[in-house]
Amino acid sequence: MKIIYEDKYVIAVDKPSGKLSVSTDKEKERTMFHEVLEYLDFLNYKEDLDKYNVDEFISIKISKLFEMPFMQNIKKYYKEFEFIYNENNGIIDLLIDDGKKMIVVDYKMSEINKESYINQVKNYMDIVNKIFNKDVEGYIYSIMKCEYIKVDEI
Repeated sequence: MKIIYEDKYVIAVDKPSGKLSVSTDKEKERTMFHEVLEYLDFLNYKEDLDKYNVDEFISIKISKLFEMPFMQNIKKYYKEFEFIYNENNGIIDLLIDDGKKMIVVDYKMSEINKESYINQVKNYMDIVNKIFNKDVEGYIYSIMKCEYIKVDEI
């Protein structure tokens, strides 16, 4: 994708036909960002990112994720971590084991401060704590804004 125009409120891009760059009300999951994040090797992301035919815009946005503090000590990771625990089920975008604690990361395209998102991550944190019996941190990450919030402990 090529950025045609960008300001504080709008980003206009030139992109391949038929592939969403961001989610919509009808299509929430299959964006270019989510597809690359689903298949990317997080332990060798710089080398692996070169394998994908993505433009500079997507490459920069994804690379920014790996600069975040919660991405610095990955020992193991689980993408699209699906769980069923008692009567709860869901899919966690990214679950990281840094050897000491588990880290829940929920990707959003832009807005990250919605109460429903925060409650969702708190629920994930509680379930991960019960499954792995480890301390858990939670984050909501904005792909477009390249910023995050830390979700308060459960």
